[in-house]
Amino acid sequence: MKPISPIIRLNPVDDVVIARRQLMSGTVLEEEGGLKVQGLIPAGHKMATRAIAAGEPIKRYGQIIGTASQAIEPGQHVHTHNLAMAEFSREHHFGADVKPVDFVAQPATFMGIVRPDGRVATRNYI
Repeated sequence: MKPISPIIRLNPVDDVVIARRQLMSGTVLEEEGGLKVQGLIPAGHKMATRAIAAGEPIKRYGQIIGTASQAIEPGQHVHTHNLAMAEFSREHHFGADVKPVDFVAQPATFMGIVRPDGRVATRNYI
């Protein structure tokens, strides 16, 4: 069984990945081409996957989330100390990435009760 990756890449075009757990300096991330962690990255925080120049936009979710307030090296922590808000042009195409949904033939069920107000619940048995 393949071990769970210590990072999450939300979109292929993102400049950052998210740490699933705390990453220690020197950790090598094979799933990112051997990227080496530079400093401590807390769980749930962003880490740069490429060199980002000061003033350059940073993408997460495939969208710009801010700009680098200073140069950021690959493997460094990306947070409020080096990520700033700035004006940039936006172009939104509503529903551009919509994908059709296949519904299941038989909806899921569970053994529960229906309350008089229509809500459902399960009964606890000891």
